[in-house]
Amino acid sequence: MKLLTAMGNGPSNPAAQSMVPEALRATNPADPANAAVQARINAAWYIENHSKTFQAYLDFISS
Repeated sequence: MKLLTAMGNGPSNPAAQSMVPEALRATNPADPANAAVQARINAAWYIENHSKTFQAYLDFISS
């Protein structure tokens, strides 16, 4: 829980969710209530579009 307190990183092990104190659950990104409202990464989109979007980003920041 020290990492959650210091940096806001929740436990990576789902079994550890029950160990998070009630006072820290609102700031735990892995808490089910918080995870339900987070944007999800679409890995298939990134696989298909990474090269062109990365190049577009490089072009943008270097212009």
